[in-house]
Amino acid sequence: MINIHWISIPALIIQTGVLCLVLWLLSAWKNISPRLMYILWYLIILRHVFPFTLHIQNDRLPNIPFTLAPIFTDMTVQPAISSSFSFATLFQYFWIIGFMILFSSMILNEYLFRKQLKTIPAPDQLLLKLPSFSRRTKIQISSYTDSPLSYGIINPVIILPRSALDLPVSEIQSIIAHEYEHIRRHDAFHTIVQHVLCVLWFFNPFIWIAKRYCEYYREILCDIHSLNRTDMTPPDYSGLLLRIIGNSRSTRVLNGMALTRIDGNIYNLKKRIVYLNTTYKKGVTMMFKMKHKILLTLFVIAIILTACTFGTDNKSDAENNVVRIEHVPDEEVQFIPYDTPPSPIGGTDAILKNIIYPEKAKSAGLEGTVIIQAFVSEKGEVTKCKIMKSIPNTGLDEAAIDAVKKTKFTPAKQNNKDIGVWIALPVVFRLN
Repeated sequence: MINIHWISIPALIIQTGVLCLVLWLLSAWKNISPRLMYILWYLIILRHVFPFTLHIQNDRLPNIPFTLAPIFTDMTVQPAISSSFSFATLFQYFWIIGFMILFSSMILNEYLFRKQLKTIPAPDQLLLKLPSFSRRTKIQISSYTDSPLSYGIINPVIILPRSALDLPVSEIQSIIAHEYEHIRRHDAFHTIVQHVLCVLWFFNPFIWIAKRYCEYYREILCDIHSLNRTDMTPPDYSGLLLRIIGNSRSTRVLNGMALTRIDGNIYNLKKRIVYLNTTYKKGVTMMFKMKHKILLTLFVIAIILTACTFGTDNKSDAENNVVRIEHVPDEEVQFIPYDTPPSPIGGTDAILKNIIYPEKAKSAGLEGTVIIQAFVSEKGEVTKCKIMKSIPNTGLDEAAIDAVKKTKFTPAKQNNKDIGVWIALPVVFRLN
């Protein structure tokens, strides 16, 4: 059986941290494919699209009909209202405030970018000098930016600063080839996806690290494309990047969401220049080799495995002296005739008041029904518990069992004699 639960925040942060460490060590491999590394770092970000954990277990519902014992149906548990703030409540307020600040900033930057950026069509004499592959893309000139960039998802456009008109033809062609590769790869769309996920999970530092590496490898891939498409050498291309960086320090344009710039992130520029002048080889292909496919497959498997848990929580079972029903012969639970069924002293409220809604389940928004079979002895004490329906790894099973074992019952009677019988207790956990 497979159960899907929200993953805890610390667990997700630890998982992404471990994956980031693996990729950081892998990046030391000199001949590693930049395209492969971009995909691997991107997968870490996409892991946050599915913030769940899959619990895979061999549990099966026992073949014990509910008619063997009385069922208490009014057993709905809701978290108690506390006058003090819990850590989960404080974290919720922290997330709401942080998300609103970052999201508002993102929308404001996009608005100001669209408002400030004014462009005119590139002159025909410039277009005639460009390679044929770039003529399918709309090229504009603007005085409101000092750095070449590509912008847009549906109708992307390459925007050149007015100063680019004075550059040599070879440098203009290199710039256009770089930005054209961004458009061909739909990098503007992926940039938005990565940024939105970072805003949603802003409290996880490792998602920002993954985003930084995605930016680096994205620019590397476009640099390689530009050098393969033109006659520029890596040293000349590096000098062009440095000049663009120097000019872009005085840019008056804010960053938009669907935007990529040739200067990229200034902190990645040094690494880009080192790569182009030491590792890059003319005509290098970005096609995956067998070793790259194996690495990609292993990494995907690793992400899937980190999102899964297997088996049952044996530690909790031992601590609560609980025997799960699949490990006990069905013959142990037998119907014992009775004249009067057992009942909790004080009614079902006596059980409910002993149940504490687990903080882990509340913070993850978990609800559901736990069905317990308990043996009530002739003394009215619960001596054995079995899980008929479980919500594993949430604390809900343990909370229900602990409450049932603390409850005193009026024992069942047969011929005016106290006897021990099994009872079924469905406990419904529900959040307001």
